[in-house]
Amino acid sequence: MSDVLEMIKTRRSVRKYKNDMVPAEIIDKIIEAGTYAATGMDRQSPIILAVTDKELRDKLSKMNSRIMGKSEDFDPFYGAPVVLVVLADKSMPTYIYDGTLVMGNLMLEAHALGVDSCWIHRAKEEFESEEGREILKSLGIEGNYGEMPIYEPGLEELVKRNVEYGRLMFTTDLPSVLDNVEVVFSAVGTPPDEDGSADLKYVLAVAKQFGQNINKYTILVTKSTVPVGTAKKVKAAIQAELDKRGVAIPFDVASNPEFLKEGAAIKDFMSPDRVVVGTESEKAKEVMTKLYQPFLINNFRVIFMDIPSAEMTKYAANAMLATRISFMNDIANLCERVGANVDHVRKGIGADTRIGQKFLYAGCGYGGSCFPKDVKALIHTGIDNGYHMEIIEAVEHVNEKQKSIVYDKLISLIGNVKDKTIAVLGLAFKPETDDMREAPALVVIDKLLKDGAKIRVFDPIAMPECKRRIGETVIYTENLYDCADGADALLLMTEWRQFRLPTWNVISKIMPGRIIVDGRNIWNRTELEELGYSYTRIGEK
Repeated sequence: MSDVLEMIKTRRSVRKYKNDMVPAEIIDKIIEAGTYAATGMDRQSPIILAVTDKELRDKLSKMNSRIMGKSEDFDPFYGAPVVLVVLADKSMPTYIYDGTLVMGNLMLEAHALGVDSCWIHRAKEEFESEEGREILKSLGIEGNYGEMPIYEPGLEELVKRNVEYGRLMFTTDLPSVLDNVEVVFSAVGTPPDEDGSADLKYVLAVAKQFGQNINKYTILVTKSTVPVGTAKKVKAAIQAELDKRGVAIPFDVASNPEFLKEGAAIKDFMSPDRVVVGTESEKAKEVMTKLYQPFLINNFRVIFMDIPSAEMTKYAANAMLATRISFMNDIANLCERVGANVDHVRKGIGADTRIGQKFLYAGCGYGGSCFPKDVKALIHTGIDNGYHMEIIEAVEHVNEKQKSIVYDKLISLIGNVKDKTIAVLGLAFKPETDDMREAPALVVIDKLLKDGAKIRVFDPIAMPECKRRIGETVIYTENLYDCADGADALLLMTEWRQFRLPTWNVISKIMPGRIIVDGRNIWNRTELEELGYSYTRIGEK
């Protein structure tokens, strides 16, 4: 029998350890064995982190215990003085196998050297958390060793596939790639400033770095949603850096706003209803035409225009959609008072081809990263140019009031919510995303907490994001039924598909309260009232 086979057969997981520190030379040999593990395409991408510092070791133990659902007094590391953490680079399509093989090598070599070991999971959850990422950052470890930073259906698979084929790479060093590209897309954030205007500091930072490092003709294309006139500022920032260098390198700026919807971004990109491109030179137009040639071949609409018009198009589109939502919510609130049904009204007006059916659904208001921010920015652009966008200002006002409508309806039915248990279904601002920016659920939860309510929540995707935002102020549950268990009232805030057809007979047995507030109008009034529920929705008495 070979020595290797003997080690494999005799190794056992140990769950009780001495406090004695393992000698550094032994740790080094164990780690060395891990570095010789087979990895996909021989990339050797995993990182092995040896934690011997007691403070950090105990911190990781407490984090792991919390994830496990145990008290922080419980030690999932069983007293072991050394913890080896294996970080597998998720940009590698084989990252799971790579990390697993490394761990196998570590345990076998430890056994061969007379050191006991046990593999512990939940490291994934630890280092995907904000706290875990900060730990890695403090140790100088960078890279994609957690989940994709955003949730978007199909995105992770798309990224993995194209990394594997060598068509996609990642870097945080823009200068290192500038000599090898013709086009640079700037897709940085433009968060609202204190006065509601778009904060352009990240856009201009990209422009500055671009100007400091280009060595040949290159186009800087702004994908971010930016106010009209931003391209002029970007161009000036680039030229200023070129002047500082004393060089005359040709460049162009362009505007190519994105119209992707969260939750359907890949589909929207692959099958766009239009692509808007703003340019100011024929050369830039030629390059952008070549870039979008596949779309032109398939008869998709690529609309070329001047840059200010392209910048305005994005704001105008989002403002129009936000207007339709607020308009229908305003109509819904009036329907309740006059005895009309907003769903009937929606179908009636949507049948008019000049109006159409889209974005006519009443609900508890819009949220997300785009509509609220862009409406505010458009209002501010108007003010900067001596013009009040009165309709758009009203759109924003109606939406801010609408975010509280579920809370208002609940209070009208239940009265005082102090010490009452309220179940909240849905946290994200819309289905198929974990985005909670400006989410109506946050407004309702905040009001209920201030009133002294106990809140149980469930969202298929957004609960980690909710924990990051509001911590443990609410009770996080495993599913719809767990959320409703013991509740005095049930609130629907996000119309996830899995919420559409609950088994109400089951809910009636575990939920003592009989109040349901449907903030997205997806449930059947007749069915619920027959079961004895007090049911209310948006836009219907």
